Amino acid sequence: MIFKPEIIRKMKKTLTISIAVLAILLGIYSCEEVRITLPEDQFYVAFDYKVNNIIVDSSKIFHGSDNTLMIPVLVAAKKGGPVTVEFEFDTTDLNGFFWADPAHNQSYAEENVNFTLVNSSKILNFPDGVGYDTIKIQPIDVAFTGFKYVFINLTSNSAGYRIGFREGANADTIVRASHRIRIY
Repeated sequence: MIFKPEIIRKMKKTLTISIAVLAILLGIYSCEEVRITLPEDQFYVAFDYKVNNIIVDSSKIFHGSDNTLMIPVLVAAKKGGPVTVEFEFDTTDLNGFFWADPAHNQSYAEENVNFTLVNSSKILNFPDGVGYDTIKIQPIDVAFTGFKYVFINLTSNSAGYRIGFREGANADTIVRASHRIRIY
């Protein structure tokens, strides 16, 4: 079969337009937000361990620094009434994997000796019942050698949500209810 040049041009034009329309439709579809809703029995409060898309399980600050350490806490639930979350500083790792080793110049940090809490209290507020709030820690410039550690443990929340979260059937061992801070 032999086609005339004008028929070939029309076929090319039709094909080009079809591909362009398909590309636009795929672009629009791929930009749509996909929402996954947790069942109510899976709502949780936890430290957010993905910062700038990098998974972290601890934070570190230098004791001579003026920087404030910002530690995000997440309430994953549906929007609703206000939720409060309480936390404490402790020398206990809720995961049970870490302890300070004095033989390696490791000891535990003390609040108001090695660091201060910048927040007004040890209660975080989530006015809409979801989202993020931040624990703010400021190091105190006191001389010591080695490393000092402290854990921030989430202790309770006013909504009765789970504290900590493990993802998937092959969950990692991090209970996201405890966050380690290293001061050096």
